[in-house]
Amino acid sequence: MTNVWCVRADVGTFADEFVNGGYAGIGWLRNKNLSRVAGKDEIRRFYKENSPQDKDGRVNTNVGQIARFMLEVEIGDYILTPTSNSALVRYGRVTSEPYYENPPTDECYFPHRRRVQWAPLPLNRNDLSEPFQKALKHTQLTVFRIKQSEEFVNIFSLPRAT
Repeated sequence: MTNVWCVRADVGTFADEFVNGGYAGIGWLRNKNLSRVAGKDEIRRFYKENSPQDKDGRVNTNVGQIARFMLEVEIGDYILTPTSNSALVRYGRVTSEPYYENPPTDECYFPHRRRVQWAPLPLNRNDLSEPFQKALKHTQLTVFRIKQSEEFVNIFSLPRAT
């Protein structure tokens, strides 16, 4: 089954960079190439080395988000990213494994990236069901799977890139 993920672009700040650059990205562990990490334990070790002051709850939350982006998002899955205009959401299909860009070549400082084929136009949140809209609003997480994947795929699916 195709999954749908939300990857926030720093409260929409970098949504245009994501779309114009053809990628989605995350900014944790900026000086560490994670494109070939073997698993969550390796990410946890790097995270703790980088942020030894973080308490266990924060470590677990952030390591989980990094692991989702690096290890769970698959080619063909959808990524949604809210824009700075809270009524609009950009969406596209993942077309690559994770890669590392250091230093990034655009305004976005997120070095951990995946290529995304973005739809040419954003969607309006009001075109989504109420539960789907709530899923986008009610979490503070940066990377999370949206449970209403089937609804999204049925309404907004894009053809696979060739």
